[in-house]
Formats: sequence, structure tokens, C-alpha cells
Amino acid sequence: MAGIFRDGPAQKAGLQLGDVILAIDGEPAGDGRRSMNQVARIKPTDKVAIQVMRNGKELKLTAEVGLRPPPAPVKEKEEE
Repeated sequence: MAGIFRDGPAQKAGLQLGDVILAIDGEPAGDGRRSMNQVARIKPTDKVAIQVMRNGKELKLTAEVGLRPPPAPVKEKEEE
């Protein structure tokens, strides 16, 4: 995990920065994009099993899928 939203589903499930996601609902996680796509196919409020590697130990966590927050607006540069 490279980033976690404060009070978001990942943090509430116990995921921490540096965790390596191994599997989501039993499917190998692969890269970050594949992991996001796996979670995106699950309905918000549904539970998902997440297998992670943390400090050399394998952990099994359960998360409740939430809605992805909208991207932050991009500020336009002021003309000089």
C-alpha cells in the first residue's frame, strides 16, 4: 500500500502503508491497477477478504467496500 485515505475502508480494515496485497477475495492481486479493478467490481457495503504480507507475515483482513472519493480539483495557474 502506497497510500491510505484516513478513515477510509482500507484503514478501517487494518491495512497499513507498506502492506503488500497478495489476494482480494481469493484472486491474486497482481499490480495496483488490477487490485483497484478487482475492488471496483464489488458493490459498496459488500465485504471483501484481503490477504496481505506485512513485515514478512501473511495476514487476512476483511474490508467493507466504500465509494471512491472524487479526484481533487486541479488548480489552474494564474496568468502572469
